[in-house]
Amino acid sequence: MRGLIFTAGKGERLRPITSHVAKPAVRFLNIPILSYPLFWLEQLKPSRVVFNTHYLPQTIETAARAVCEWDYQIDFSHEPEILGSGGGMWKARDLLHGDGHFVTINGDAVFLLDSLKTLSNMLEYHKQSKALATILVCDYPGIGETVPGVWFDPGHRVVKFGKGKEKDLTCQHFTGLIFYSDRIFDLLPAGESNVLYEVLQPAIEKGEIVNVWSEKMKWYETGRPRDYFYATNECLDLLFSNEGVKWHLVDILDRFSPGWRNHTEEQLFAFEKPSFPYSCQEGARVLLGPNTSSTTAIHFDGHTVLGEGLSLNGRAGVEGIYLPEAQMWVR
Repeated sequence: MRGLIFTAGKGERLRPITSHVAKPAVRFLNIPILSYPLFWLEQLKPSRVVFNTHYLPQTIETAARAVCEWDYQIDFSHEPEILGSGGGMWKARDLLHGDGHFVTINGDAVFLLDSLKTLSNMLEYHKQSKALATILVCDYPGIGETVPGVWFDPGHRVVKFGKGKEKDLTCQHFTGLIFYSDRIFDLLPAGESNVLYEVLQPAIEKGEIVNVWSEKMKWYETGRPRDYFYATNECLDLLFSNEGVKWHLVDILDRFSPGWRNHTEEQLFAFEKPSFPYSCQEGARVLLGPNTSSTTAIHFDGHTVLGEGLSLNGRAGVEGIYLPEAQMWVR
């Protein structure tokens, strides 16, 4: 199995966070966002993982090389001009073609599946159905009305993409993950294209099978600073909850940030016990990166994530997310 993680976008909605680092390299709970789709791709035991790049490509390469394992090949497909989802696949076709099927995942997709075997089961379904593509979808508020979605019939075959009203069809959210047959390369146009609207939709209209795999899952919006902030808070709440799916978030952090919970308290996870006096507001959830320091006592006023090496000197109360790669707070 080969996989392409889309990491070429400019992340313009997330500015100013993305002014100096590409969005998939921005840290979410102190690990690069691209680690989340990579974790799920790794469950398929890939032989090759490809990252397409365009905006601030060195930040993607640095983040990817820092988190990737070395039992699969890593490649980067650079796009001097951004090519879109279809064009990104077309540009990387020589790296993706050859195993009969491959998978693509958005590099900013933060999601948690119920089972580590979900994608393996989805891949088997995709192969058995002889589909051109199989799209991972889930429920999401406003889908099909305020947000474009994937419309499919009772047999889980895709009919169309976008907004609208269709009483005989179901509409769910596109999570950013698709399995493809290698046959897709015969349909991709050279250059820029949107794979959903310009490749899969015409293929469906000509009789090709495109299916959905509908899954109960947690999918987090991180597009704008406030979305990123709320998603972080939701995941912090999840880490301190009794929900079963929290253990996959724990798995992801254990994989990419070993030691993140060496020191555990009722309201705090940290690499080591803080060397400074501190207290927590009732209900606050705190995640501390390594080497967090302060010469004064700190009160955590609310949900807080601090990146590696932050000095809190001169502060009394702290709340929010500190991103060392962007050198800024998100509140």
